[in-house]
Amino acid sequence: MKILPRRSYRERGFTSTYFVIAAAVLLTILGLAYFSFKNSSRKAQENSKSSNSNKGSQTQDQQTTQPTNTPEPSKGPSPSGNNDTPTPIVDVSGKWSGSYTIKSPSECTKYSSGWSATLAVKDNSVSGNVSLDIGLSGSVTGSVSGNNVSWSGSVKGGAVTFSGTVNGNNFSGSFKGPSCTGKGKETSGTFSGSKQ
Repeated sequence: MKILPRRSYRERGFTSTYFVIAAAVLLTILGLAYFSFKNSSRKAQENSKSSNSNKGSQTQDQQTTQPTNTPEPSKGPSPSGNNDTPTPIVDVSGKWSGSYTIKSPSECTKYSSGWSATLAVKDNSVSGNVSLDIGLSGSVTGSVSGNNVSWSGSVKGGAVTFSGTVNGNNFSGSFKGPSCTGKGKETSGTFSGSKQ
């Protein structure tokens, strides 16, 4: 039996050092690989969540922007002054009558009289006929925005414009009409009326 020479402590320590260094390098590589995998997995989950939330909001946006068959109310000023609040459109369709008072020019004030109108509304547009008790009549067109209504048209002698506010069955505001003197100076004043 052959007896091998005994290795010195120095030789044994040298081999152990190599083993420890190799083990440390291997553990470092495995640790880096694990953390790299974990970070990429977390980023993929975050991207997936944000992608799903974007798809959800796009689907919701598409659902809210689908056209409907109901007419959209016009936007009018709210009491707070914020114009983002829709104001319902008043229905001025039908027959209206009332009186008007000429305030200018002074020589025309004696011609203050009555008026009547038959109106139709489609979307935000007004059309119809107006008659003044002084014998003038004609067709008119205009618009509705919230409870604000205006229309204008031509009657014998010139143009007529009514612009005012509807509250329930009452309509009041200002008007402009043809000259009473024939000299081209239009009349202006106030009016009021109600739905028949």
